[in-house]
Amino acid sequence: MFERGMLDEAEKQYKKAIKLKPDFAEAYNNLGNAQRCLGRLEQAVQSYRLALNITDEYLEARNNLGVSLSELSQYEAATECFNRVLEVNPNYADAHNNLAYALLKRGQYDDAIERCVTALELQPDFSDVHCNLADLFEKSNQLDQLKDAVDKGVKSCPDDQRLMLWKAQVLRRDGEYQSAREVIEAISEESLDEAHRALRAKLLGEVCDRLGDYKTAFSNFKVGNQLASRSVSSKRYNKKRYISSLTQYEQLFSEDWVANWTDVSPVDDRDDPVFLVGFPRSGTTLLDTVLRSHPEISVAEEVPAVEAMVDKLESSAGSTADNLASLDSDGLAVLREVYFKELDQHLSVGERKTDVVIDKLPLNIARAGIIHRVFPNAKFILALRHPYDCVLSCFMRDFALNDAMVNFLELKDAAALYDHVMRLWSHYCDLLPLNSYQLKYEELVENFEGAVKPLLEYLNVDWSSEVENYAETARERGMINTPSYDQVIEPIYTRASGRWEHYREEMASVLPVLELWARHYGYRWE
Repeated sequence: MFERGMLDEAEKQYKKAIKLKPDFAEAYNNLGNAQRCLGRLEQAVQSYRLALNITDEYLEARNNLGVSLSELSQYEAATECFNRVLEVNPNYADAHNNLAYALLKRGQYDDAIERCVTALELQPDFSDVHCNLADLFEKSNQLDQLKDAVDKGVKSCPDDQRLMLWKAQVLRRDGEYQSAREVIEAISEESLDEAHRALRAKLLGEVCDRLGDYKTAFSNFKVGNQLASRSVSSKRYNKKRYISSLTQYEQLFSEDWVANWTDVSPVDDRDDPVFLVGFPRSGTTLLDTVLRSHPEISVAEEVPAVEAMVDKLESSAGSTADNLASLDSDGLAVLREVYFKELDQHLSVGERKTDVVIDKLPLNIARAGIIHRVFPNAKFILALRHPYDCVLSCFMRDFALNDAMVNFLELKDAAALYDHVMRLWSHYCDLLPLNSYQLKYEELVENFEGAVKPLLEYLNVDWSSEVENYAETARERGMINTPSYDQVIEPIYTRASGRWEHYREEMASVLPVLELWARHYGYRWE
């Protein structure tokens, strides 16, 4: 039944088998497989662990446990699982491949590549590994290695259509858009699973956009997002839950509540960070790369330091509102310590000594009020882009899904999220003395030096010509964990400004929602 896709029925049958034979380790493992495919990852983890309680050296179950832990973003625990498997069987190619993914997520990029190479030495026709190795080189902008990996993959696994998608990706990166389109359109959708059908549609949308076939492009972006929204992983997230959190922040930060805050100041010797925020696809990755090119500036890219601080605040005794309002020196010190401990894990020793440390995570904009309470001297850089282009780009690009990002799978939800986020930011600005600086993406790409110099002055650092070498900085960074990884290595371009006009008809229903913000930030709205 499992092989026939009857997952719910398979789950029932495995449970019946376990009831008849409680020490049936294989049944627990198979139950975990069914639960994982159904998206019930926590239950799958429990089933695999029960199998291992019966037979500790059950390598398949331990490998599967590691996969589920990776899918739950518990990468350290997943790494431990795969290492234990490989201690027993160093020739377990699948464990090497799975370990590569966990290592990648932990930032150990070179080790991840090494594991992929080892897996292919053990099993040269392992198509999953060829695809994963291509993805590693793609996301790190190592284009020569990408081409070589894809060529080897196609030769070793000529019938795997996923590798033909990678061939099309190589052509896209080389600017051969028509050839890429021909390769993609030759791939039968029936030959791909649902996730890769979504990737096929989005990639076809990208090349059609570059070819000026905007109707076909939008149609494919829409199909790709519809397929993604049906995936098991997307079902784990709730777009309304994130919207609700924004509403709660807006209601919490009232004038009366803020007026009753205790008067408390930091007593540690750490300078408050600079927070680079904005709506996703507003040019934050480009700006991040420009700023980290400066010798006196370091940037932590999308690290959960604010999240760790907020988790600590929310897990403390008492309500979040009361804890924030009545914050004393000890409580403030604890929150700052939690934040800096997490931040420092993502900065090298040398970077911690720079004059300016920037925490770049766009949607920290939603927590600007809490950030200001804990870091009253913090500066905020607000990255802006035309709301129409910004929302369209969110709809077009692929994001790692979470409660916020699932809103980008539908254009109307993306526009509604933009409205909520920017309304909350405006609320914070009206209520709190935020020290913020606005920089428009359009100004950055049209007058680079004229846009960057005043920003550096705001950060109290001198102009450095090294910021002009941002593309080289991007190439040297290794993995860039945003959808803009492939764009920041290009010379400055203006083609993305005004892209929405090609999709005016398709965006007609959401433009009224965004017009307020276009007017507010001085953009053309008609």
